[in-house]
Amino acid sequence: MLAASLSDLLDELEDPVHAANQMIREIEQGIATQRTRAAEALATSTLMKKRLTKVRAQVRSLGADAEVAVATSDDDTARNLLKQRAAAKSQVGQLDLDLRNATLIAEELRGELHKLEDKVQEARRIRDTLMTKRQAAVRQSAASTRKNHPPVRPQDIIDGFDTLSRLEAQLDAVEARHEADAELAAEKHD
Repeated sequence: MLAASLSDLLDELEDPVHAANQMIREIEQGIATQRTRAAEALATSTLMKKRLTKVRAQVRSLGADAEVAVATSDDDTARNLLKQRAAAKSQVGQLDLDLRNATLIAEELRGELHKLEDKVQEARRIRDTLMTKRQAAVRQSAASTRKNHPPVRPQDIIDGFDTLSRLEAQLDAVEARHEADAELAAEKHD
């Protein structure tokens, strides 16, 4: 009787495997988007590192050129080179700050990507559990010869992981009820 109820419950509820597969597809889309964002952030960080290295080299070169100009008593050129060097040093400070921020953003995006990858694995595990439980319920229903059963009214189901968890809990409850009824029926016949 409860095996049939379990089958009816599964038929009346949203297909849990379909819901899990839909969730997995959505998470995988999020992973693709997040992977693109993380790659872009890493590329920006790499470009900033290269730019910072070039500007630091420019600061050193301008300093060396200014020393040569001073040594040759070319004061106008030396002043001009020192102004350029000061501007480049200022640029180094800003690039260094920008690089630190870009690196932090890239690491945050990478961390979010790993979280999404963990979530998709969790969703796959839940889907596989639901598939196994559904297959067991279908087998129990097919093996059952009892036709009469009380109506099963499923509760409203919310989206996301809560939906999958609730479906799993409902299946567990029906299975537990089935086992309890079977135990009581066995006692009644003894």
